[in-house]
Amino acid sequence: MSSHRTTPVASRASTSFLQSGGSSIHGFPSSPAPSTPASRGVFHSLLSARDVTICEREGELITAPNLDTVSGEHVSLPAISVQRDPSQVGLPPVSSRSAFISQQVSTYKQAFYVWQEIGMLEALEVIAKGESKDEVHPWIKALAKSALWILKWAKWQGVNEHSMGDVVPVENWVEGLVRCIAWHPHVDKLAVALHNESVHIYKDSSSPRHVLKHKQQKLITGLAWKPHSASFLAVACREHILMWNLDPTSLATRVPGNCASLLSQPGHSPIVCIQWSPQGDLLMSGSLNQGSPYVWDVSMQQSTPLMQAWNQQVGYLRWSPDGSKVLVATMSSTFRVFETETWTWERWKTVKGRVRAGAWSPCGKHLVFATDSDPVLFDLSFQAPNETAKSKVAGSEAAQQVANFQHAALSDGHSQDSNSRVFAIEWDPKGERLVVGLQKWEALLLYRTRVFPSVGLQFCGMIYGPMGQVPQCIQFKPHFEEGALLTVHTSDGSHPSANFTNFGNAAAQLTSVGSHPVV
Repeated sequence: MSSHRTTPVASRASTSFLQSGGSSIHGFPSSPAPSTPASRGVFHSLLSARDVTICEREGELITAPNLDTVSGEHVSLPAISVQRDPSQVGLPPVSSRSAFISQQVSTYKQAFYVWQEIGMLEALEVIAKGESKDEVHPWIKALAKSALWILKWAKWQGVNEHSMGDVVPVENWVEGLVRCIAWHPHVDKLAVALHNESVHIYKDSSSPRHVLKHKQQKLITGLAWKPHSASFLAVACREHILMWNLDPTSLATRVPGNCASLLSQPGHSPIVCIQWSPQGDLLMSGSLNQGSPYVWDVSMQQSTPLMQAWNQQVGYLRWSPDGSKVLVATMSSTFRVFETETWTWERWKTVKGRVRAGAWSPCGKHLVFATDSDPVLFDLSFQAPNETAKSKVAGSEAAQQVANFQHAALSDGHSQDSNSRVFAIEWDPKGERLVVGLQKWEALLLYRTRVFPSVGLQFCGMIYGPMGQVPQCIQFKPHFEEGALLTVHTSDGSHPSANFTNFGNAAAQLTSVGSHPVV
């Protein structure tokens, strides 16, 4: 894969932009620009005192005191109800493992079963916590405890869970019950990854729920359905990618482990992001190791580094919906956009912070993104390249600020400090609505959007869930003819449950809403 080489240049003294004078390094201001109609005064015309947002109808946000008496119309969505696996946090006491291990077997057999189902660390914990003194010799228990301590210490010397949680576009990824969600691009099917390293597949109420569990499925950071296929799901884990091939006609709840194939590359870990190309022929993955992102030909089980000379950690990937470009954001202030015909690239450099989240317009000509340092949304525009262009990426010289939510006043009249970082940005497939999630905020920011003649954001209001519930992860349903449908997982951070709410907009009807506890 070829690359378009660039060299850094100094910024001009007369401006706060990093101008490149024709090269492909671009920048944008770190300090907020003068407020625009999308950011000035609009936060004061918000919802009435802390009702739950139900939907958007005829341009207005509809609210209700709670979700108990609200039901969706004309839309059939998966009903989410997951039994909390007792193995969610580490290894549970022996008495709570009866769901999957018979207590009549010996401690050593229990450890063997746990090693097969979950992993080595948990198997050592079974021996170290063995309840029968006669069965497990004290020196064996002591040896297991020592080995457990050494393995845990070695694990934490590398990139730990907290470092991964700072990158994954999910609020409270380390401790939350739900680690990520993924709608299928063509079928009414939702995948939900839980903290206990299982993945649950939900379809319509008449279909069985499938549960995916594998001993190599550890620290799930991403889910990605293969486009133009009903049965292939990629699961990004710390050390590798599991490719599940699901039988859509199977009535079995538990999917056997032999339905998964393993994709791995030496040194390519921990994997924190995966993205399919819209055509479904290539899968891209990025890791916090200082190595190139990899492009996988899954059918051949072959991988190719995107760049041979790469010494930066990759924290975020986003493929444009038209398949022509892909965003690759590093853990530093630089990020690249590759065009996917000849794989040339252009590079931009932020003045402060790294790219935390981003979303492409459906046409692939605009990239809206945010850094981890400023409460601001930026837009990069892209044009069709001409024959004399140095690069086929054809990106603008600098990003433009399109929204600023630094001093958003919430509906309760109190000013919310916007030092909270953006954790997710989602743009609906029709290009009409954009949603921004901020860390520790109970509300999501909703914008109306346009992309022609230039990108524009108009603030609509706040999307609120139940009182005390903070959004953890969000995603628009890819195929929703009636308008835009946003699925939001919320949690209050204290109870072992999660709520899933579907927030819809349509021309003249309440389309769908539902709250589904995970108990």
